[in-house]
Amino acid sequence: MNNRFSDRDIVDWRNYERIRLTGKFNMFDPRAREMVGLSKERYIFILEHYSNIQDQIAESKIAANINNMYE
Repeated sequence: MNNRFSDRDIVDWRNYERIRLTGKFNMFDPRAREMVGLSKERYIFILEHYSNIQDQIAESKIAANINNMYE
């Protein structure tokens, strides 16, 4: 598995996702960025790589589940 994104990227994505799931903001609204607590640059990075980071997290969960089956 290719872990293209760092732990920091994943933590920032999870913070973004936590706010997104509330449904209170359009995620392009500057108030959403304030709620997430990221710099403009980091926020744009998460927006641009949202799906790829999500895929990496899902792959990691699948790999962990497979490893747990054989322990």
